[in-house]
Amino acid sequence: MKLKKITLLFFGLGAAFIVFKSDSTGKGGSDYTGSPQSSNTTCATTGCHTGTAVAATNVNIIVQDITTSIPVSQYVPGTTYNVYVAYSGIATTPAIGFQSTAYKGVTNVHAGTFSAGTGSQIKSTYYATHTGPASATVTGTIYSWIYSWTAPAALTGNVNFYAACNFADASGNPSGDKIYTGTTTLSEKPNAVNDLHKLDATITLSPNPTQDRLNVSVAGNTSGVSTYTVVDLFGKKIMSTTSSNQSAQLSTSALTAGSYFLVVTNNGKTGLSSFIKN
Repeated sequence: MKLKKITLLFFGLGAAFIVFKSDSTGKGGSDYTGSPQSSNTTCATTGCHTGTAVAATNVNIIVQDITTSIPVSQYVPGTTYNVYVAYSGIATTPAIGFQSTAYKGVTNVHAGTFSAGTGSQIKSTYYATHTGPASATVTGTIYSWIYSWTAPAALTGNVNFYAACNFADASGNPSGDKIYTGTTTLSEKPNAVNDLHKLDATITLSPNPTQDRLNVSVAGNTSGVSTYTVVDLFGKKIMSTTSSNQSAQLSTSALTAGSYFLVVTNNGKTGLSSFIKN
């Protein structure tokens, strides 16, 4: 009898270990993003983690043009985009994960198709999740993953994206873990045409990485005054200036270390390039 109890104990511990390892490499099968379709379910209410999930303004889901990396608010049916899921605010964490999905409006129908990207994998067809507890790309206090999303057919309408980020303390006790959620919505682009407002020019940034200044040069089909705007990875405007000679110099000394976008706008058309501040 004693041997039987010991055997059962080890079996139970083994099963718990398997569950932990399974979660550490991402969850699939069901929706744990905190979406209305999941009845706001996250890992905080499934038994693997405890606590209350928090809707956080610093959980960002950014859908980007796959060529220019420019964030979009509308999608062209059948077009593939990069979906950037990021959380900012915790300086260090031993383990972190996420799950993200998309639905057609308020229905239970998943929208589009998904494929793996940087630090991510696709489980159960419609759920993007981490590949391991350290698969996030870390830039300062920003933890991020990327997956690809191909937009659904025309007349689908609005698509709602959801994501939950799980910060685990790796203590083996789920009570110390924290779950944060975020959402964003894309509308369908009218007439299903590609974006005609991309700047037909080459943007050169130097030095890149930069420390105190950023020199910008624009060569191509531009004229008149251009606006040069620095935004962070979440699309927040940091600084802006204008110039009429298709070049500019921006002071970057006040920027915190990390990655940024430079958005160049000329005659209603927009181009984008990225740079790193050391």
